[in-house]
Amino acid sequence: SDDADVVVGTVVPREVVEVASELPGLRLRGVFADIGDYVKKGQRLVQLDGESLNIQSESLQSEFDRTRDDYARVKELQQAGIVTKEMLQQRQAAFEAARSRLRDGQLSISRTQLLAPADGLIYERTATVGGLASGGEPLFRIAKGGEVEMEASVPEDLVGRLKPGMQVKLKLAGESDEAAGVVRLVMPRVHNASRAAGVRIRFEPRRSAPVGAFCEASITVAKVSGWVVPSSEEHTSELQSHH
Repeated sequence: SDDADVVVGTVVPREVVEVASELPGLRLRGVFADIGDYVKKGQRLVQLDGESLNIQSESLQSEFDRTRDDYARVKELQQAGIVTKEMLQQRQAAFEAARSRLRDGQLSISRTQLLAPADGLIYERTATVGGLASGGEPLFRIAKGGEVEMEASVPEDLVGRLKPGMQVKLKLAGESDEAAGVVRLVMPRVHNASRAAGVRIRFEPRRSAPVGAFCEASITVAKVSGWVVPSSEEHTSELQSHH
């Protein structure tokens, strides 16, 4: 008999990549990608409004130029024995501080462009033109490499009989065809309230399966229960052989 257990779950990204701004409080001037887009690593996703940073950077640049020239001038005077070594050290410290501030400013300007950190499929987007970039909420979530899998909550009594590598048949909501899947991961922890554990099942969707889509998997454990759960006779003979 085909003794299949049916478990239900949803389509999730195998690996999630989040895109967030490191410059909270700036407005989004341009958004160049949307849900369902497959993006390449390094592709521009968002342009933040860096006007205030550009203005700031100009004053940092002139401060850098001033302290650099000052340091060079005092260096010459010190070599000629006109000013003290302490004065030279002060000018040097001022120049190095200005250089470091300028570099930070330039780094901030480079961060006004948000690029995709990896190839993948965008499945969530909160980025809107004119909106503010907050420090907390990611502007995009990307399924790395476009890879998705099924996450199912499996009852405790069945979890013990599952092993990575087991074959599974899957059906996505709204599709009549079954897809072949393989158990990739059995979470080691059973939740107290539900007495169930998470299982990840890898599959090749016929078309791009949307993240969050409902799916069900039928797992036939009967064929393999022999080697997953030893039968009582084997268990008894094992005990006897130890004595």
